[in-house]
Amino acid sequence: SSGINAEYGGIQAVQSPSSSPPPPPPLLFAQPSWNTIGKVMPLPLLFLANTVSGLGATRSLTMPMFVLLRRFSILMTLGLEWYILGKSFNRTVQISVMLMIVGAAIAAAGDLKVDVEGYVLIFLNDFFTAITSVITRKVLDQHSVELGTHGVLYYNSLVAAPGALFLLLLSPAEVHHVLTFPHWTNPWFIACFAGSMFLGFLLNVVYFLCNRINSPLTTAVVGSMKNVLSAYLGMLFRDYQFTWLNFAGVNVSVVATLLYSKEEILKAAAQEKAKQAQQQKPS
Repeated sequence: SSGINAEYGGIQAVQSPSSSPPPPPPLLFAQPSWNTIGKVMPLPLLFLANTVSGLGATRSLTMPMFVLLRRFSILMTLGLEWYILGKSFNRTVQISVMLMIVGAAIAAAGDLKVDVEGYVLIFLNDFFTAITSVITRKVLDQHSVELGTHGVLYYNSLVAAPGALFLLLLSPAEVHHVLTFPHWTNPWFIACFAGSMFLGFLLNVVYFLCNRINSPLTTAVVGSMKNVLSAYLGMLFRDYQFTWLNFAGVNVSVVATLLYSKEEILKAAAQEKAKQAQQQKPS
């Protein structure tokens, strides 16, 4: 009888139409070795730098300004993706990215709480975010067969975890705050803390998958879209001083994000249409 071909991990299996589908293959990672770790470098170092600069910027800036200045990472991603990965972008994408930056600049011009340290940290965070995204895509392109998407994520976390612990131990004050935190026995805090860790893990998984399936620039733009709600909600808090200039900058960035999203959707639809036309051609 005719069979249905199902391929897992390069092994061709044939099953009859009446049989149940085979179970999915387990997640297999490359054996730990210095060679394997070398393949994911310098991702763990960039991840740590991105985390530290992001936390510092969050502490120094108001939430709306943090969200808006984070949009400069999109421009940096576009430049690094062109320089490192050799990718070109059409005029609509370039205009939408520049509008995002213009909106962020307008909003920043209306911020009366200027914090030089915070601005330095946020621009460092933008750079580390952009270079991390581009290098992630490069590692996935070069080592997807040996490591896979989940393997790159696994070894990135495996190497970064001791580094994060080392950075914590460098600050005795931070260690003291952790050990003397009064809510370690509070069930509600433990539940929220566990949920935060799970969401952080889920965010990393989705980030790596989006980077592999789409592109670093699309990942950056889509990631900034979730910050739109944060920007508007941040206007309700006391650390935000409303100005029409800032509000206008927020909305310019939102319109630019929607323009980019529309362009990517149209491009994906055109690619799918071309693929279907290719498949319908007679052999």
